[in-house]
Amino acid sequence: LTAKAGLENKLVGLETGADVYLTKPFDARELLAHVQNLIAQRIQLREKFSQIDQFAPKDIAWSSYDQKFLSKLMDLLEEHHDDPEFGIPVMLEKLAMSRTQLHRKVKALTNNSPANLLRNFRLKRAVQFLEKGENVTQTAYRVGFNSVSYFGKTFKEMYGVVPSEYAQKQQ
Repeated sequence: LTAKAGLENKLVGLETGADVYLTKPFDARELLAHVQNLIAQRIQLREKFSQIDQFAPKDIAWSSYDQKFLSKLMDLLEEHHDDPEFGIPVMLEKLAMSRTQLHRKVKALTNNSPANLLRNFRLKRAVQFLEKGENVTQTAYRVGFNSVSYFGKTFKEMYGVVPSEYAQKQQ
């Protein structure tokens, strides 16, 4: 919300990540409509993103700032998901964010914590390997788990079956 009504100011504001650019004086109904639309978009985004098997942020229409952030985050997960040492501290460093900022942003966009997002990403990648016939132990290590038993436990929590049963069903 600003008194700067020029087109150049409006473009700068929108290009730096503002969802809406309102100039003074503004109509309260317009503000309410923008807020309702933003809330509806966030709810749709959260629902849609939580159902995606392949994390592909480019397939969803959202603000360019959110698109850039999620693209960067997904690229980071793609690049490092197989590294058992990769976790929240590395994410924080690579994204140049504080723990609180990262948590809030990821939670708002995905309805998951960063740690859950990473774990779910690894498990979904594991499904791809298991479907191609790779054994459970290899898969666990390939997707960044240090412990095959922990991999099995988290896999069962997410998919309702242990990885070996899942692999047998796919063959």
